Parts: sequence; structure tokens; C-alpha cells
Amino acid sequence: TARLHYQEALELNPQMAEAHQRLGEVFSELKQLPLAVQEFRAALLRNPKLPEAHFMLGKAYAESGRNKEAVAEFQAALEIDPQMNEAAGALKRLGKMEDRAEGSKP
Repeated sequence: TARLHYQEALELNPQMAEAHQRLGEVFSELKQLPLAVQEFRAALLRNPKLPEAHFMLGKAYAESGRNKEAVAEFQAALEIDPQMNEAAGALKRLGKMEDRAEGSKP
């Protein structure tokens, strides 16, 4: 499976940022969000200039209800790659969610 493939790659080279990112994507698809977050953070620790890792970490945070952290990751992705439409769209969606949540507060 893809999970085993990336885990084997990391056994050979634990510093491989892209393998951490891909393993995080596998965990994200499996809805194992804490493990996904761990792998995306490991990828970014090794290479903080991976816009896709920032975006995927932001998605995992958003799915976990950690919107403030999600916004920071989407913004980081856009700083690296201003053309990343997925991150811009996710920021807009989170902004609308935040607006709705604030509107429901007394």
C-alpha cells in the first residue's frame, strides 16, 4: 500500500520531507487526522517551503476544528505560492464559517 511505501522510504531516509507529506496525505484520506498533522509537521520541519504541506496541514486543522491554526497554514502556503487557488479558496470558506459562528453568538 501507499502507506507502507512511504513508511519504508522514511526508514531509509527519515529526513525526506516529501515522504512525510505523502504519508500525511494517506493518513488524511483515512481520516486519521492526528497522524496526518504529525506527518505534515514533520515534512515542514524538514522543508518549511512546501506549499502543499502547509495546505494539507491547514486542511487537517480545519477538519479538526482548529480554524486559527488552519488559517495560519493556508496563509503560509499562499506566501510560498501566491497562485495556490486551493489555499485561497479554503481561506475564504473559513472566513465565511467564522463570520457565521460570530453571528450566532449573543
